[in-house]
Amino acid sequence: MINQGQGMAGRRRGIIAVALLGALALVWILGTVPSGGPDEPSHLVRAGALVRGELDGQVVELPAWVGHPATLCFDLEEQQPASCATATPAPKGEAFLITRSTNYPIWGHVAPGLGTYFPGPSGNQLARVFDAAIPIGLLVAGLALAARHGRRALGASALAITPMAWFSIIVVNPSGLVIAGGFALWAGMLSAQRFSRDQPGRLMSWTLAAGWAAAVLPRRDGMIWAAAIVAICATTGLVDLRGLFRRLGVGPLLLIAASTLATLGWAATSDTGSSKFLFGAPFLPLVGAGIHHLWVTRPSVLQRVALGTGIVVAGGAASGMVMARRRAGFDGDLLQRIIGQSGLNLEEAIGLLGLLDAPLPRTALFLWILALGMLAGAALLAKRTSAVAIAAAVVGLGIIAAWVLEMSQGNTSSTYWQGRYFLPLLIGAPMVLGWANTHQGADSVDDDEAERSLFVAVVAVAAVVMTMAFAGSMRRWGVGTAGSILPWEWDTYGTRVPPWALLIAHVAVSAGLIGLALTSATTKQNESADLDIVAAHEH
Repeated sequence: MINQGQGMAGRRRGIIAVALLGALALVWILGTVPSGGPDEPSHLVRAGALVRGELDGQVVELPAWVGHPATLCFDLEEQQPASCATATPAPKGEAFLITRSTNYPIWGHVAPGLGTYFPGPSGNQLARVFDAAIPIGLLVAGLALAARHGRRALGASALAITPMAWFSIIVVNPSGLVIAGGFALWAGMLSAQRFSRDQPGRLMSWTLAAGWAAAVLPRRDGMIWAAAIVAICATTGLVDLRGLFRRLGVGPLLLIAASTLATLGWAATSDTGSSKFLFGAPFLPLVGAGIHHLWVTRPSVLQRVALGTGIVVAGGAASGMVMARRRAGFDGDLLQRIIGQSGLNLEEAIGLLGLLDAPLPRTALFLWILALGMLAGAALLAKRTSAVAIAAAVVGLGIIAAWVLEMSQGNTSSTYWQGRYFLPLLIGAPMVLGWANTHQGADSVDDDEAERSLFVAVVAVAAVVMTMAFAGSMRRWGVGTAGSILPWEWDTYGTRVPPWALLIAHVAVSAGLIGLALTSATTKQNESADLDIVAAHEH
């Protein structure tokens, strides 16, 4: 009876979570200027062409409103309101439209393409709704796994969904699906160790497999991030790969295999040079498992120092080889400029919305960093120094991968890279800190008042930061970053609901999500107590 009641309560919380996150997504969709996502018009045109059977070609015939409006009048101009673009009504009839997104795999464009069958401008909004549906489902699954692990894991997971991650999900862009896939994959991997062979955990298995598929299919760099996540977990001993594959089950393994083969098949036919690196990505988890085995079987300090040195040397050599393959050869000056952009890229990963022209308020940025520091401090107090080291390694590897991948593109501006590109990997840093006290299967740290206070503080910061990001973006599009801070004075820039009303709705939905998080964490504690009582009676 307890298990049945727990299952029903879990399903109710899942339905409520989907409803609240869906409402939050709708608020952001309405509050985000049409075509305001990175390259959104190009992706929308590709999506509309794809569902009509046009797989290739940069010029396609579509309803003329698809991809409207053009945002050239305010892109990268922070003080220019977006109303300059939305003042022109959407064109009617058919037209030949241009897209630069035909070199993407098809999987990230199928869902939003369905929205283009509806008349504009509703079609643009519906395209965003369809595009956000699967990512939101992945977020809910990952958060459900986090709730099973306790308050800290749930709070850290909420913080990991940065404004940039959320913004990528609610606009038409394949990055949103990849980021949500990375979140689900991290949640599945971090949950895997709690399940025995006799109790595989269907939610864990399917969340992990769906996260892998969502991460690897839509973008040519997705498999690199997915493989890196699994490799990090294998290298650090967070997951035993051999045991994991025995426990996943046939269905999840088939999904992982099918998505991997589909991506490699696309890479074999793609004419982009960077896609060829995907053939080496599936070997990264095996390399990680091998490194962990060598580390465990080399107990002496000297042997481990030698192993660590060899790994660093091999990684540096491989990175140098990749960077030297760019068309113009290795460019040391360009690499220095790219390295100099690292701080900005990390800021973009937290929150620099629009086409990198709607910055997160500095207070919100500092709050987010403070909450991350609180999680790191709590892990250290819990004597989980390995979690802090792993989180730092995740960020460090992400930064180095950004240097290597940008150099390999052949771009000479040093500004090709954007923070959302490596979010599937970086999103795991706060999650690792949050799962730090749960690998033994016990939640003793969750019982004291300090743990509850940490949870409330981190969840509250996540909600406040998201609300400040939403308000800041609406202000930027309504009056520019130098305009009024009063929401009722912001221009509607093509939105159907006044910005002040959307802001009120955002606060209300965020409050609902905080309440659900508090209830989920408390219920989880009660369920654990019930199971302990049952176990005591059985003995």
